[in-house]
Parts: sequence; C-alpha cells; structure tokens
Amino acid sequence: SGDPITGLSPWLGRDLVVFKERSIYNVITDPTASTAASWVVENIDTRIGCVSHRSIAQVGQDIFFLAPDGIRTVRSILEGAATAISEPISVGIQDVINTINWTATKDKACATFWRNHYILAVATGSSTTLNTCIIYNTITRSFVGTWDWDASMFTVSAFGGDMRLNWGSET
Repeated sequence: SGDPITGLSPWLGRDLVVFKERSIYNVITDPTASTAASWVVENIDTRIGCVSHRSIAQVGQDIFFLAPDGIRTVRSILEGAATAISEPISVGIQDVINTINWTATKDKACATFWRNHYILAVATGSSTTLNTCIIYNTITRSFVGTWDWDASMFTVSAFGGDMRLNWGSET
C-alpha cells in the first residue's frame, strides 16, 4: 500500500497487530500454515496510524500507542470478532499533546505498562530528547499528570524477587 510499517505488537491468541503510518491491520497468524501468505489480514483502520513503534504497549487486551493526534488504543469488541480504534484517550490533556516535538518523538518515544499505568516518554517543546512522561491510570481511566523525566527506555527487572521498573536516559 506504500504505507510504511511503524510497529508490530502481539495481540490476542495468535494475532499480530501491524501499525503503519496511516493505517492499522490485524494479522491472524497460523503456525500450521506452510507460508505466511495464507495468513488472514484484517483491516482495523485506514485513517489512523502509529507515530513510533516504541510508543506501543500492551495493556491487558488493549494496545496503547501514540497516533498523530494523541494517545489511542486498539481494543477488542466483546465477542472478539471485530476490532475498533478508540477516539484519542488524550483529549483531556490536549494541551500537553500540542507541545510534543513530533520530529524528535517519532524516533525516540518510549512507553511501558507498569502497575496499571501506561507511561509514555515524549519530547516536548524544542527539546530533542525525551523530557516529559505522560502517565495514564488504566484503572481510573484518567491521566494522572506528566513528569519532567528524561527516560529514553524502560525495562522491568526482578532482582531479589522484587519486580521493579527501571528506566534509562541519554544522560
């Protein structure tokens, strides 16, 4: 289609969500198929895409990601037979979304899901590094604010049996 792939995410069962710049697809993979050519490809949306593969985070049965107009989710409809793209969940913090430096964020954004929070690091204003973390509480379904935090990567560790969120920065 000429629309470049910007990210991939495993989804329900054997599904694979393919994010492109201006569209999103669900690929139903079949491990018994002799080639991937027989896999079923379903269109999820032809208008909205994902800005950065590093903004994608699976949250239960949802996948959160940064779209050109804010933070959105892919979610399964009750029967699981169809899919839909949410309206931007970030409408309430549009003032923050409007400050994103999209050029820097496209290649550097990073996100994680930790203790019921989707955490997205973006560059804001004239910054070329990730200087703002946007935090969304998935239980209350609300944004809890932003942190001036220069995280450029997240990972979870379990040293000594304690699960911990770790972050790294360019500095």
